[in-house]
Amino acid sequence: MLLPTPRLCLALGLLLSAWSAHGQESSPYYFGASAGLTHVSNVYRRGDTSNADRVTSLGLLAGLDQRLGRARLRIDTSANNNRYATLRDLNNTSYSGRSTVDWETLGDLSGTVTASRSRTLAEFNIGRGADNVPLPSQQNRESNGEYSALVRLGAKNRYSLEAGWAFRKRDFSAIEYSRYAYSQHSVQVGAYAKPGANLKVGVVGRKSKGKNPRYPVVVSGFPLLLENPYRRTDIDLTASWATGGSSQLDARVSRSRTRNDLLLVNNFSGTTGALTWSWLPAPKLQLRFNASRDTGVESRIQSSDIDRLYHSLGATANYELTGKLFLQASLSRISNRRDSIGAYDNDATQSIGLRWAYSRSISLSCQAARSSRDSSVALYTYRANSLGCTGQFFVF
Repeated sequence: MLLPTPRLCLALGLLLSAWSAHGQESSPYYFGASAGLTHVSNVYRRGDTSNADRVTSLGLLAGLDQRLGRARLRIDTSANNNRYATLRDLNNTSYSGRSTVDWETLGDLSGTVTASRSRTLAEFNIGRGADNVPLPSQQNRESNGEYSALVRLGAKNRYSLEAGWAFRKRDFSAIEYSRYAYSQHSVQVGAYAKPGANLKVGVVGRKSKGKNPRYPVVVSGFPLLLENPYRRTDIDLTASWATGGSSQLDARVSRSRTRNDLLLVNNFSGTTGALTWSWLPAPKLQLRFNASRDTGVESRIQSSDIDRLYHSLGATANYELTGKLFLQASLSRISNRRDSIGAYDNDATQSIGLRWAYSRSISLSCQAARSSRDSSVALYTYRANSLGCTGQFFVF
């Protein structure tokens, strides 16, 4: 099967965008295409071998943003064909889709319903499993699904109530990665108050019930994968403070408790929390800082660890160099201590990029990134760099 080249995609994008700009009215629909080229220095995320490669991606995008009476429907979808120059066994098709419905009644009732689904090539060397299980280097597809519904009563009033439900699930095509699969249902009920114009505080109760189909444990020196149903309860104290429009601070402090049916997995009881600060120090500069302390599923979405505490820090910056040129940078660090004898993992990522918006329909972005892990297990330690560019065009 012949695939379109990046040059052909760009030419087609220019023609379609010109057609859209001349004589076509704006519609709630959009569709488009993308082409990207990325060099990755360490595909398998290993410290003992060289496995650099070049990845070409061609994609299609489509979406909808439509008012339906008092409701609003948003749909965003994308699919990419990813080709490796050397490691051709990793060639794959990835996709993602997300739909959201925001609704409200004539009274004080409103809510949001969300559904999302994605499939991509899983991260190699996730780590944090039974130490002597080999890491697969064959193609491994990761599938994620998340569905949620939230109902609000009196959201615009001084006092309000919320109730919600959510379901999350993760699967892997490679049996070696099944230890990281899980499914989880959760419900929550919260009460909120606005003591001031810029301050909102709340108390939320959350209850979750999930299952790890093949959770890693070690018995008498032998690694095993056993089913582990678990339950978690949280009592959250939340606060949201807007300081004059240029700064937004959101905080959560929780008392959390996890109980596992599998006796070989440690239970957890302690304080968790999260803090996010968004700041606009200048009209063209946006900064965002975040920190969290929580167990694996709640803090590090690519992990299923429910008995290990993670500490994460992150920061992002966006600066408008010109009306069409934007500078973006980010960094993050996630660390955990796996047991009482000093086992640890410290993950870090840094990235910087430029985005050029030629028009509403055409854009080009380039990004350089570095990811690394220091670990007490030598097999999990790695360094990896990537450099790539992606072009997109849309028709509205």
